[in-house]
Parts: sequence; C-alpha cells; structure tokens
Amino acid sequence: MMRVRQIHMVTDGTCEKCQSEENSFHKYMCDAHSHGMDKFGHRELQMVLLIDPKLIAYAINSVAEKILDGDIKPKDKLVISNVFGCDIRLDEATDEDGKLLWRIVVPDEKGKYPEETDDEIFAMQSGSPYKNAVN
Repeated sequence: MMRVRQIHMVTDGTCEKCQSEENSFHKYMCDAHSHGMDKFGHRELQMVLLIDPKLIAYAINSVAEKILDGDIKPKDKLVISNVFGCDIRLDEATDEDGKLLWRIVVPDEKGKYPEETDDEIFAMQSGSPYKNAVN
C-alpha cells in the first residue's frame, strides 16, 4: 500500500509534550490532513470528523492509494465504495489557508451525507472544523 508522506491531526486539547492548549475546533471536529499528495500532482486529503485516529489514517491512506494508483479520478461529490465498511465521499473544500483539497466525508449510520442527515455531528462535515473560520 502506498502511504502519503505524512498525516497531521490537529484537535482540541493539551499537548503532552509542550503543554500548549488548543481550543479552535467545533465539538467532535478535527483537522486531519495529508502532506505529500501535491508531489504527485494531486490535492491533499482531509477529514474533519473526530473519530479514531487509526480509522482516519486508514481512510486517508486508502483514498490516497486509489488516487495515486489511478483507480479513481477525484471530483466533487465522488462516492468511493467500501472504505471501512461503508461508502465515503470526496467533497471539494479548502484548508484553513484557503488551499483547495479533497475532504473525505463519512455518512451517518443511515448512510446519509451532511446535507441529508438529521445528525448535527455528521452534518458539520460540510463546514469548517474551526470555530472562528471565515468561510
């Protein structure tokens, strides 16, 4: 499996190493994103739903592999089948600096995406994970 060079995950909390505190995110949100897809001529990948970091890494690496192997051609609202047992979707989004990327969006338990769901946590994947975002 081809793995992206790095995946960074930023969440609220206190860093065990430096004791700095982060309080920038909406509840249940994070900014987990790849670094290295741009070296292959592709946009970086991001997930904002705060779930198990191992699942986030698996999803980002799985989608990266499909893109880099040419199995999928990313486009807005593209549904990718069977990534951790369900279909996921790529949405065009921007990072906190305004750079275009592909956001991996996970449906709720009923298979509904953010614009269809009644679950406010899953619905938040459409917006910025940051509390003070301008977009």
